[in-house]
Amino acid sequence: MRHPWIFSTIICLLSLGAVGPSKAEWIKTYYPIIIDTSDPETLYFDGEVNSRLPLNLGRALEKFPNANTLFLDSPGGDVHAGLEASRTIDRHGLTTIIPEESGCYSACTFLFFAGASRYAYGGLGVHQARSSIESNFATQMLAADILSILKDYDVNEEVYSIMFSTPPDDVHVFTEAEKQKYRFLGNRTEPQKRRAAKETVKQPETAPQAATPSPPRPAVAPPPTPLQPVMTHVVAGLDANGDGFLALRAGTTSGAKRLSKMVEGTRLEFLGKQGVWYEVRTETGLEGWAHSNWISRIRQVQTPDTNLCDALWTERNSIYARNGYCFKSERGQSAFSNAGCIQGLSPGDVQLSANERAVINELIERERQADCR
Repeated sequence: MRHPWIFSTIICLLSLGAVGPSKAEWIKTYYPIIIDTSDPETLYFDGEVNSRLPLNLGRALEKFPNANTLFLDSPGGDVHAGLEASRTIDRHGLTTIIPEESGCYSACTFLFFAGASRYAYGGLGVHQARSSIESNFATQMLAADILSILKDYDVNEEVYSIMFSTPPDDVHVFTEAEKQKYRFLGNRTEPQKRRAAKETVKQPETAPQAATPSPPRPAVAPPPTPLQPVMTHVVAGLDANGDGFLALRAGTTSGAKRLSKMVEGTRLEFLGKQGVWYEVRTETGLEGWAHSNWISRIRQVQTPDTNLCDALWTERNSIYARNGYCFKSERGQSAFSNAGCIQGLSPGDVQLSANERAVINELIERERQADCR
């Protein structure tokens, strides 16, 4: 069940001055996991799912073992990294939350599904996953892994159908009604045998909580994302027949002092949020508050470097070629000829060293960053 009163109560307290901003320190050692030292029970993941996530999520939980909640805001990324990180979330019994104005898509959804309690207040979207190896067998194995994971996390079978029927270049965003139907706004159903296994691994220091936990505390201000561009938002959607500007104000009311007029396309650094008001900084250094209705997140469009993508593809697949893999695609056969390859050897059966696997993962990450297709 969704609890909208939580958001309104916090906003009301902030506006009355009952809750002041804390002087928090954001720990970025475990990026893309970020921790607020004033609230060590809460972790934040704001970025793309990549090979660093599983390791650093585990390290963060070792350093902050009392963490019980993970906030998510991610467009997706590496499916295998998402599946691996989701296991850590499941083992630790974390609550997963997608705040309002945030989204969790593609590979990020595995992290969300792993939550012992799941609250999708923001966007949640799924689609088919692509394998990093060009092979029907690899794609089938990946689909089998995903299906197994979803069953472990008690995801409704209808969600499988939605995921596997949505093309990789499209996304199905769940409606509020679907979130309610598929238990994405509360506890997930958990088989008794998995609950008992968790209790064996993680012994509680205090008596077990009641069956219905207290609603999670939503984030008032999302953490910074260090590796993203500073100017992450832009003034957009102004009424052409209106004033033609968005006011930057000294406070979170329409009557607060106007500091500046911001025209369409003004780039902004996001600093925080109170209700429908964003705290922002302009490129000229002015700081203030502006209404979120006319502020959008910048979506960077990157043109792939064809030469770089070809080089990364060749380097990655050459590792499989020298270990006996027979390529089935015209591109693979043209590049490596299949001379001396082992017939019938599937990608999963290729004997790779730990170093070779690490190199492949690094190359996949570089291909993703270069937006290679």
